[in-house]
Amino acid sequence: MQKLIFALLMTVSNGLIAQEEYHLADELIIPKPDDLRELLSGRVYYPAGSSDDNLVYQVNLRKSTKYGLSSEAVGKVFYNELTNEVIDTLSIKKQGRNILSFIQMDGSTLYRGIFQVPGDLLDKNVDELSRGQFLQDFQDFWISSNGSDTKIRSYPEHYYDRDVDYFLDESGKFVVLNEYVSQYLRSGRSDSTVRIFEIDDDEIKQRDLSCIECINMQVSSGKLFFGKKFFYLKGADVYDWKIYSTPLFDLSKSELIAEYIEVLLASPDGKYVLGKKQNYGRTCFVIVDVAAKKFDFIMGRDYSKYKYFYSPGRRQFAFDTESHFIYINYPKEFPFNAIGPEAAPARTTNEEDSEFWAKHLLPSFR
Repeated sequence: MQKLIFALLMTVSNGLIAQEEYHLADELIIPKPDDLRELLSGRVYYPAGSSDDNLVYQVNLRKSTKYGLSSEAVGKVFYNELTNEVIDTLSIKKQGRNILSFIQMDGSTLYRGIFQVPGDLLDKNVDELSRGQFLQDFQDFWISSNGSDTKIRSYPEHYYDRDVDYFLDESGKFVVLNEYVSQYLRSGRSDSTVRIFEIDDDEIKQRDLSCIECINMQVSSGKLFFGKKFFYLKGADVYDWKIYSTPLFDLSKSELIAEYIEVLLASPDGKYVLGKKQNYGRTCFVIVDVAAKKFDFIMGRDYSKYKYFYSPGRRQFAFDTESHFIYINYPKEFPFNAIGPEAAPARTTNEEDSEFWAKHLLPSFR
């Protein structure tokens, strides 16, 4: 009996979860229609928001450069997920503007790129500009609504030295810009300046917040969701992420939602968070139930190869592959605690990792 108790304690202390508690993701897999695949093929593309419950895609210039495919966004594709139809396409090329990415929510679009290219460079796309001509030395953010463009912020920092998280909420009223160090330097300590722009007709109000080592701040259902770094091995530079929610503009009322999970995307109703977490030697996607503070793994494939997004048509988290959509049905129950010892990453051997993943595979859909 004493040996059994000791074994159970060792299992908990190592962060291991009984394997029978794991289960494969409940998926809905839908092939992409041929016309959508043709529009997206041979270029960089991203799910980039919604318009009238249609999924909006960003499509970049279909051109190869010495660095790879073009990084300049030139169009939008509107796709109805329920009828599997391409509804419309739209060029976003505009004289003097070079766009790197955008988020659209109905009639409002948040753009990132170069707001005004110098006159002698108007005929060049962003891939043709040298660094001295703003390719990676400058980035602007502007909001487009009702046919007009309004620049809200410029960042003259080199991209490799500083990244900016950017977010537009489902209502199109709140823009969040979260300044922090580069992805390559995320283990360094840094303060984040968060700028929240509230858009009300033609008036834009700005509020600034200071959040130490915070990432992916976003507005959902009247709350802020964000990730915050914490170091969990004393004396070592070993860190992971916590997820918090708080009323708009008031970080003093932040509530812990999850530990050892990096926030990616909150559902617009604020009930669920898509995140990622280490498990058996891999980075896995998880869904967190915000109210219950519990989570479940999305298991069965290497979902990290795909583009994740929140489906405006089906109102659930989803993944875009080159050939299919994978919609993840919400779990009937969330078996794992998101806070406490059970949430800590498991310490496993390579042999244990291989054995575990061999048992948790879904059949190929190709």
